[in-house]
Amino acid sequence: MTDHPLIQAFPEYFLITPVTRAKNPWLDEMLRLIVRRVFSEGPGAIATILRLSEIIFIETIRASGERSPALRQILSAFEDPQIGKAIQTIHRRSEQNWTVASLALEVGMSRTQFAERFKEMIGDGPLGYLTNWRLQRAQGSVNPVPTQLREVARRSGYASAAAFTRAFRQKFGEPPTAQREARVATRAGSE
Repeated sequence: MTDHPLIQAFPEYFLITPVTRAKNPWLDEMLRLIVRRVFSEGPGAIATILRLSEIIFIETIRASGERSPALRQILSAFEDPQIGKAIQTIHRRSEQNWTVASLALEVGMSRTQFAERFKEMIGDGPLGYLTNWRLQRAQGSVNPVPTQLREVARRSGYASAAAFTRAFRQKFGEPPTAQREARVATRAGSE
């Protein structure tokens, strides 16, 4: 999902300063807990470390919004009652046949106002965002395990495998079958 607007808005690096730590005292507590778990051999230590790392990463992104205007802009879109709801709707039901009008209706806005505000906050129009989201998710489904392309297309919101393949090739520069073959070859080479 490296093409997602949130990831594109990430600063070159995340910096946790003493000021950030003072504003977010939980961060030191989480880091201390991770260190304790690293040196513990009890059941669930690895799972705890992984989950705490995810939480620290998410909270670091949130805290970094103060220093990065691009990141702050995207985070505000996720928090916006209407644009955030549209994003959640797209993420949860991306296979649905959405239009700008139907998404606007879903969040209680006029079509024009919704499209303008979405683009202003996300940097892409609602249907462009939807298409990118579908294709990023589909790219994860194109794996060495044989899955019918027709099924991946359907789950990604495309009416046909041909339409899906065209959109996939346009986005990633190669058809989904080429990515699948590359993954199979990589997997075979590592065994």
